[in-house]
Order: sequence, then C-alpha cells, then structure tokens
Amino acid sequence: MITAKDLQDLFSFKTDSREIVSVFLELDGPQSYRRNFKALLEGPAAKEIALQGFQQDLDRIALHVNEELEPGRHRGLALFSARRRNFWQACLLPEPVNTRVCLGARHHRRT
Repeated sequence: MITAKDLQDLFSFKTDSREIVSVFLELDGPQSYRRNFKALLEGPAAKEIALQGFQQDLDRIALHVNEELEPGRHRGLALFSARRRNFWQACLLPEPVNTRVCLGARHHRRT
C-alpha cells in the first residue's frame, strides 16, 4: 500500500524533460492483469515510448509486474520509472485504475 512518504517522494520528483514512464494497471485477477499488461506493452503507446529510448524503464516495470508483484487484496497498481534519474516507485492501490502507459516530465497522476 502506498505510504505518505511514497506520496511525498513521488510528488516532489520531476524532470525538465520527458523521462518518467508511468504505468497504471488494474489488478482484476492474476491471469487477467497479466494478459492486460502484456497487451499494454504490445500496444502503440508502449512501442512509441520504447522507440524514444525508454525500453529499460519498460523492462524494469515488466520485471516488477511479472516476477515481484504480490497484489493481495489491492485492486490497482501505479508504477513510475525514470532510470536515467535513478527513480523507481511502485504503489499498490486500494481502488482499480484504468490500465495505461504514459511518458512525461512528471509522473502521470490522473486515474
């Protein structure tokens, strides 16, 4: 679950250029969220982000989802990666979110 410190770190982090990959994933059952995540990574937004030089950020996010994630009762996941700035944040959420990926100078917060 996301803590107050996690939020403080997240809201205070920004860059001058588009370097933060944000992924939001609805956790609606192990098979379903893995299938949805795979489709997200194969979609045009993720492909464009990879072409812009952020494949390693997407790989780190995939590692978390595929090997480290233990959702328990949580219904949403927010991931933020800026490898070039040594920034990583994974936040389990109590409510579902719309599954999507984006790239920006700040983390994408809108759910």
